[in-house]
Parts: sequence; C-alpha cells; structure tokens
Amino acid sequence: MLTGQKNLARVSKTPGRTQLINFFELGDTDAALVDLPGYGYAKVPEAMKREWQKHLGDFLEHRVTLRGLVVLMDIRLPMTALDAQLLAFADARNLETLILLTKSDKLSHNQAAKARMAMVKIRPESTILVFSALHKVGLQDASAWIVERIHATP
Repeated sequence: MLTGQKNLARVSKTPGRTQLINFFELGDTDAALVDLPGYGYAKVPEAMKREWQKHLGDFLEHRVTLRGLVVLMDIRLPMTALDAQLLAFADARNLETLILLTKSDKLSHNQAAKARMAMVKIRPESTILVFSALHKVGLQDASAWIVERIHATP
C-alpha cells in the first residue's frame, strides 16, 4: 500500500507469514522500505519468535542508515510488550517513529479517534495516524512522513 504497487508484497490473514527481513528499493533513490517480521501475533513456536526478536534487535541496533521506523499496530488491540520493546529500540537510537493504527475501518470514526488519542498519551513523541489499507485512510500522511525521512539530511 505504501509503495503504490499492489503486488509488491503479499499479505496474509495469518500473522507471522513475513519471516525474513525484506528490502524494497524506492525508485531512483538509494532508499528502501524494509519489511520486518511481525512477530507479535504470529502463530509460530516461541523459539522462532525469540529468534526473530534477536534478528530484529540486531537490525535496529546496527543498521546505521535507518532514518525512521514505521510500526503497524491493530487499532483494536492494546500495545503489546513487544511493541513497547520495539519502540524502546527506536528511542535508544533516536529514530523518529510513525505508528500506524491499522484496520481503522473496523471501528467508527469516533472510536478510531479515541484509540488514536489513547496512543498519543502513551507515545507523545511518535507520529500516530489512524490507518486503513482498505479505504486508504492515512495513506497520504504516512507516505509524506516516509518521504520526509528519505529526503532528510542524515
């Protein structure tokens, strides 16, 4: 959705299908979007989740070219300990964070706004957007946030 290329990456109804770190080059730039394993709700053995967590931690800690982190969270669910840990990695690296509260189409506009405000209270230092891939809600703002990071001076 963020790249505007429908068949670039596959999506699944089963959490945990992304098991590798996938790089998507962005046109004529030297930038890339990186899709990290979504291990929070993955239906995989705990040992595999711990392995992903280790690789994810190494990636975030040692990847010096990172300009920002986009974290996708289901708007209907509370922030998990793993989400908090991921954001702590970003904080330790002084990475700007964009939290996309996904699946907002499952809630009323009022419920989505309340969920966003609750997250703003928890993470005031992050940019937080209500997002729906189905209805493209938040897509323009999310894309603008990413473009700003691509063109920012390191």
